[in-house]
Amino acid sequence: MNEVEKPLILIVDDEPNFRDIWKTKLENSGFSVLTAENGKAALEILKSYKPKIILLDILMPEMDGVETFFAIKENPELKDTKIFFVTALDDLDAELGKYHKKIAGEIGAVGYLRKGADLDELVHTLKKNVWWQKFNEKIGNSWFLGCYLLIILILSSYF
Repeated sequence: MNEVEKPLILIVDDEPNFRDIWKTKLENSGFSVLTAENGKAALEILKSYKPKIILLDILMPEMDGVETFFAIKENPELKDTKIFFVTALDDLDAELGKYHKKIAGEIGAVGYLRKGADLDELVHTLKKNVWWQKFNEKIGNSWFLGCYLLIILILSSYF
């Protein structure tokens, strides 16, 4: 896969170690990756780049993830960009975590990822999302055609 074909991911997080670990894993898994330390820096990067997916930390100084999310969605060129919220909350913070998942779903984020999650699972989730984006680009906005093609694809794997 050459550099042009690699899907671009933007990681927005105020923790440099987290950015570096996920960036390395994603680059080694076939993605191109840009990073930003906060929402303001992300918006600057987005003036020049159009990533397929943005991994957006919820709790950051200067401009938090929710505020950044809405700023991105207000831009007509970026409104269809897929955004996953990211948080360091774990099971000890289950109630707050459930609240964040609910908010992420209600405002239109694609998903919600935990920083401590398995990195191979992260890569699988992002590759699956990129595949669906490419699939939707090829079939246009025809939901019926998409379902029909998906059924054919599934059935063809059985024969």
